[in-house]
Amino acid sequence: MRRLRGWIGLGVALGVCAPALAQPASQVLEMWDGQDPPQGTVTSVDLQGVSVMLGDGTITLLDWTQVRDVSGARGQEFAAFRDDARAIWRASVRLERGDLVNAEPLLEDLFARTRFEQGAASSFVARGLMRARLAGGARAPAIAPWLGVLGAERWAPGGDASDDPSTLIDPATGLAPSLAPIWLDNEQSAWLVRHAVAQAPETGARPGAGRMRQVALSTLYRVSALYESDPGDGEAIRREIEAMYEQIDPDTLSEAGVSLVLEIVLSRVGGAEQRASAQTALRARLRKRPSVWHEAWIRTALGRSMILDDNPEIRGRGVIQLLHVPARFERAAPGLASVALAEAAVTMRSLGEGEAAGSLRRELLERFPDSEGARWDAIRDWGRGAGALTGASWGESTDNSTGADGRSAPEGNGRS
Repeated sequence: MRRLRGWIGLGVALGVCAPALAQPASQVLEMWDGQDPPQGTVTSVDLQGVSVMLGDGTITLLDWTQVRDVSGARGQEFAAFRDDARAIWRASVRLERGDLVNAEPLLEDLFARTRFEQGAASSFVARGLMRARLAGGARAPAIAPWLGVLGAERWAPGGDASDDPSTLIDPATGLAPSLAPIWLDNEQSAWLVRHAVAQAPETGARPGAGRMRQVALSTLYRVSALYESDPGDGEAIRREIEAMYEQIDPDTLSEAGVSLVLEIVLSRVGGAEQRASAQTALRARLRKRPSVWHEAWIRTALGRSMILDDNPEIRGRGVIQLLHVPARFERAAPGLASVALAEAAVTMRSLGEGEAAGSLRRELLERFPDSEGARWDAIRDWGRGAGALTGASWGESTDNSTGADGRSAPEGNGRS
């Protein structure tokens, strides 16, 4: 956290500027830690940082958590974004000491101006905001900064897979282990439906791979939330999926991360044939012994797809898939474990297994008392009948909700 390069491993970049603006770093840079700047020549200054050419000809990037001030010929350029540079430094200090609550407003303001740019500062801001929102339980609002990280870092497939569920973003898939495209009908899905993730306007004739990846993922996450909020609006869901297929090329849809999200979403929102095909693909993934967080995603998705079936036996098998998650993946995926338990309890109740359903509900409330699953209306209103709602959804409460950032307020409109 102390250095921006620790976030994204920035090192060497290429390019030089006009000799008239090249000045020794020691003459124009003041560092926050009071140390001398590197021995080299400043070649560029912008919101992403300061480029310094070293004696061996390589160029290193100093970020705004390191550089305090720029003077000389580059001072006027720095003046144009000095306030943002200072805000980046203040946010880094707060993040370093674990003060996510007070770092978040700074990061939100910065993200509005840097989200569609590439570079160190944009990555720092997006990662910091994503971290803060996830820490506050705001999964849906964390999607935009997650996609912002992929754009800022020019992420592309090919990294080493991470089996650590606490990893912010998996290098191999670009996915965020804490951001499964799996929702209940609650404040999370409602927020995502109301606040579609905006993407940068396309400047070229054909979207690049990074742009298409972001569009595909944002569409799939939105569709997955739309289904939970209004499962009867199949026409709207079908239109969005068809538009995605028309816009996104097959190579992007077959990427490891995008294809997993596509299978998970279609296993829930698709027609009968699409659901069956997606279930087959997800089972094939299970046979390949996926990582812990991958398996938690897959088991939850499979179970939630199977419980939509008309056949009670298949729905019962879906419950078994769901119960894998709280039984085996509680530490790796506590949020999904709560969702799986909630869905299992409601399904068992619908199958006439009242005693088993009640037992699962009690287990949910004991193990995950402040979780999405426990706050789902189908669980909260267990003994009061459908439609007995209490509380308010995000953005509508005057005391426990923060509105646009989708944080904190407990209740939304669930369906049983």
